[in-house]
Amino acid sequence: MSKRDDMIAAMSGRLPGRVPLWELEFQMWNQFSDEKLIVGTPFTKLTGREQQEQLDRNARIICDVSERLDFAGITLPAWYWESAPGEPAYFWLPEPDRETLLRRIIDIAGDRFYYVVHVGGVLGMPPSDRYMEFSCQLFEDPESIDRRARENCDEARRRVEHWAPLGADGFLMPADQAMNNGPFYNPEQMDRFIYPYLREMADTIRQAGGHSILHTDGNVMPLMDGYMECGIDAIQALDPIAGMDLEKVKAKTGDRLTLCGNVDCCTLISGTPGDVAEQTRECLARGKPGGRFVLGASNAVEYSAPAENFQAMIDTWRADPGYDA
Repeated sequence: MSKRDDMIAAMSGRLPGRVPLWELEFQMWNQFSDEKLIVGTPFTKLTGREQQEQLDRNARIICDVSERLDFAGITLPAWYWESAPGEPAYFWLPEPDRETLLRRIIDIAGDRFYYVVHVGGVLGMPPSDRYMEFSCQLFEDPESIDRRARENCDEARRRVEHWAPLGADGFLMPADQAMNNGPFYNPEQMDRFIYPYLREMADTIRQAGGHSILHTDGNVMPLMDGYMECGIDAIQALDPIAGMDLEKVKAKTGDRLTLCGNVDCCTLISGTPGDVAEQTRECLARGKPGGRFVLGASNAVEYSAPAENFQAMIDTWRADPGYDA
């Protein structure tokens, strides 16, 4: 099986040849390439001609590094978003350029990789600068939350219909719905504002021939039954900082949900290669049995992580014999 085949199998509930590798957001391209990938705000400051040249370069870097690191899947940059109020995130591109980048990656790599795009579609926690306002609306004006949830879902469904014919395989719904001590929304709010739209997104994505992937931080163990009932294909993060134990999650979800993660990002940044290797072996031992597991970091792989730490994760994965051994 190819790496892409392994990813499709893991997402579909079939046993792959070996555990696939995929990252929610990989920021270390420049540490593994002799060329420079430029995205985000620096990209927007280039001239039009420079942007087109850079998109070619970005596509080449992403393909080369993904091949070198044995990635089964590639996540395209998101649309503009802020990691904190007034602080643009690193890994984004303007909407037309996201599409151009995917086309150019596929021109180079064809179907060697599984392609993941952000589409949204479900509500997450509010940003810090709107936390109080949103929290009050939940109780004082729930109809406004209904409207927002409906609009988010409708827009995301249009994105699915746009990206599926372009070659997208996985459709990412980033929506943090919990804190370290448990869910942000109470059960009634989940039933009203989250689950119906998550179910609708899962159905839309399935009809488009793709896989639905929910990303959420925090302790979402109390929400796992609801997620499975909505019919999504996969969940990414399984946040170790929030106490999400991969073995316990695996026991709960069985063959109903693909688990993506969950090597601790803190270890990748501040641990040693030995620490990373040990965590990677633990993740493989806990997530691998029966399939429905994709190895990766517990969140975005930040550019501040030492290259030798991420390489330790890759080397440990390569030493795993796979399912056919």
